[in-house]
Amino acid sequence: PMWRVRESCSNALCDLIKGGRNLESISDKFGKFWSLLFKLADDIKESVRVSAENTLKSLQRVTIAYSTSVSNIQICQQTVNSVLPILITEGLQSNINEVRNISVLTIRDLIKQATTTTLIKPYLIDMIVSLLETLSG
Repeated sequence: PMWRVRESCSNALCDLIKGGRNLESISDKFGKFWSLLFKLADDIKESVRVSAENTLKSLQRVTIAYSTSVSNIQICQQTVNSVLPILITEGLQSNINEVRNISVLTIRDLIKQATTTTLIKPYLIDMIVSLLETLSG
């Protein structure tokens, strides 16, 4: 319930992501991180929102890197399966402009840089519907 804790957790996650450590072991948790940060981006306290937006940008870069890596297809699959449903259901459907924008940009970059389309294929129908709804909104 304390805003300092929410802001500190967001900053800690940002530091973990930017740390340059090998995040392959937690790549399947990226979806949970996105979901939690989407909630923090709608916080009542402005400093928490700013922290969440900065962490979302860092998470976006890491997500794209781990989703488009040519070295390990299993890590790519884990990351895409974890992140894409959250981006489609929560990110694109959000009432917050920043959340929608970063979701659209992340999906765009995932599609552009995908090494193989088989990773994205199961999500295409939901993705197209959600993107069209986002455009009409």
